[in-house]
Formats: sequence, structure tokens, C-alpha cells
Amino acid sequence: MIYYLYKYSFIYKYIYIFVVTKINIMIISIINHKGGTGKTTSAINISAYLSALNYKVLLVDLDSQSNSTQGLMSTNDYTLFDAVKSNEIDVNRFFKYNDNLSVFPSSNNMIGLDKELGDKMIGRERVFDNLFKPIKQNYDFIILDNPPLLSHIALNSLITSDFVLVPLEAEYYSQKGLDNLILFFNDVKNAYKNDTQILGVFLTKFVPNTRLSNYFNEEFTENYKDLFLSSKIRKNVKLGEAQLDGLTILDYDNSSNGAIDYKNLTDEILTKIKN
Repeated sequence: MIYYLYKYSFIYKYIYIFVVTKINIMIISIINHKGGTGKTTSAINISAYLSALNYKVLLVDLDSQSNSTQGLMSTNDYTLFDAVKSNEIDVNRFFKYNDNLSVFPSSNNMIGLDKELGDKMIGRERVFDNLFKPIKQNYDFIILDNPPLLSHIALNSLITSDFVLVPLEAEYYSQKGLDNLILFFNDVKNAYKNDTQILGVFLTKFVPNTRLSNYFNEEFTENYKDLFLSSKIRKNVKLGEAQLDGLTILDYDNSSNGAIDYKNLTDEILTKIKN
């Protein structure tokens, strides 16, 4: 199926027409068990760019710190913990950021989600899978913003997802953390025979032409050839400012390096999915 989309460009200053091929519904986990890697910023802005391309997107905040929720100024307190307790998701209680982007928010009660999942005697690893199946047809993409730990939440996310994206800060401990995450991913894949794939690994907080960033760019390019995405998210204060105002970077400053970088990253993600 072909969609003909009429879209105002973020980067350019004119109206243009482009064609997007319809893709199957995709659930993508953005995950790294190390904090401060740009998971939430990436989840928000990848979701925003997909929605701007006229895809229907649901951003799910799985972290009890509620950073995605706060970053988009969601006022709802309905969470996945509530859905797990009731065994169904009420789509009418999502926060609607715009016509194409909805947010399944987080709040303090999400602190109890991992224990709630762990206490289930049967099917604890497929709770998310069962909950999201009835609502998948409402969206083109469901983006899962995971907390920074490997847990029952992470296990459920990996099993229900089609793809995994891993943001990495260009710093010393990133490579060991990535190796551990890949081991966990492979253990889950082998144990549960699911078809989830690592779509890509990408660098965040990248500072071009510095020794540290250039070193890790070369290291990851060499050691993770098939996984490493060419798009990089440069360090950009506008990304933080956008969250202060409860906006995506595209709505806050669409000519900033942050907007350009997330546009390029999302385009690369779509290309990999379609291939």
C-alpha cells in the first residue's frame, strides 16, 4: 500500500510531496542498562520524527523516573502498571501530544511494575506482548522507552519488540556495557525463540573532531560493523532546552543540530526496516 503524504519540511522552507511505503506495525525498544545514554531523548525525538512523517506512533514510558512523560509535559497519570493490574490497556487514557503521537505515561506507581511482573506465576515474560496485541492495529510504531536496568520489564520489552535500538554515549565504559547487553539479548532470544532483532547501535552526545568521540566512533565501526549506525547525535543544548518546555526538538528548534541529527537517524532507521 502507498501513502501520499503532504508534509511541511523541518529542514527546508518549502512545501513538498513525498511517498512513503506502508510498513507493518513495528514495536521498537530503546534500551541500555546504563543511565545517561540518551535513551529518553532518543525515544521522544525518534517518535516525533516518525509522527511528523504521518506515521501513527505510541511512545510508552516504562521508567518510573517518568522522563519521557515529563519531557512532553503529559498530565495523565494512567500507566502501564495500571494496565497490567487490570489486564487490558485503555487507549482513551493516553496523553495525546499531537494528532499522530500519543504517550502512554509513567508515574510513581511504575516503581511496582517489575515486582508485579515477577510475581506472576505463569507467562510473566509475555505480559507486555499480550497487552499490546489488541491495540497494535491503532499504530504504525510503538516505541518503548526502557528504564536503565535489565529486569522483568526489559525481558518483556525484548520479547514483545520487533526491533531494538541501543543509544551509546561516546565514553570509556560504553563498550563493556554494550557487550553485556548483547549477551542478555542473545540469551533472551535463545531462551524464548523470539524474532527480535537489534536494529542498530548509535552514538549520542557526540562531539566531532575530539579524540574521545573519534576513538569510539572508530572502535564501534570496527567491532560492531553490522550493528553500528552511521547517524550520530551530536551534543546539543537545544535538546535539553526542548524538554524543559515539554516539546520535541522538531517543535522547539527544527534547524538545530539536534533536529537535523534525529531526522537523519530516523531516516536511517526506516531504511534499515524496509530493507
